[in-house]
Amino acid sequence: MDILEGSVAYLGPGKIDPTGTGSQSIQAAPFDPSHFSPNLVQPNFSDIVNFNTSTTFLNQFKGSLLQESISYITNLDSAWYDGNGYVTFGVEYQPGADGYATFFIGSKATWHIDAAAIGPDADIGQRLIPVEPMTLIANLGMSPTFADIDWEHLVFPAIMRVDYIRIWQNVGNESARHWLGCDPPGYASTGYIMEHPRAYLDWNRTTWEEAGYSRPKNRLRDGCEVD
Repeated sequence: MDILEGSVAYLGPGKIDPTGTGSQSIQAAPFDPSHFSPNLVQPNFSDIVNFNTSTTFLNQFKGSLLQESISYITNLDSAWYDGNGYVTFGVEYQPGADGYATFFIGSKATWHIDAAAIGPDADIGQRLIPVEPMTLIANLGMSPTFADIDWEHLVFPAIMRVDYIRIWQNVGNESARHWLGCDPPGYASTGYIMEHPRAYLDWNRTTWEEAGYSRPKNRLRDGCEVD
């Protein structure tokens, strides 16, 4: 899930009246044909809610060879830039086949998705609101595949100011569906990470082979079964 991917949009014709934008996304797999679930159209569009259509818009990027993305873009206030102000970005989610995710900017919800929006169709089963362990990442990564990069006007070194990062869990909901750490029931990961330290601790090694390990097997490609 992407709580914030920052970019720039132009409100006027051509490249005038720039404004900051933030995309908030959830990834789904297996992928739908053309990276667009039939469940995202009526009558199931009630499974996705856009809370402010004047500032938040469906992202036209649906996916690529490596991902299917359900994403909305929200225009941001220029007063939040250059150290002049701060705003919070967040997501509240419930994992699983009957889960949901609601994204926020400040105190206001931007958009919401129920798992039914990525439900089964003729060829693909129900996708999940993420249940596996996830790592929180905050960085200044850039890519022309995500947005145009205005190299001419960028100033380096660039600064991203972060006041705080917090993870909350609802009181009374300490179930297997909400778990802080790397070992939620059914998705234990700590032991595997410790057995393959070069793959996880050396970011200059980008393939299993470079890290000195064989590729992990899976049921679809290798015919193996889960223990």
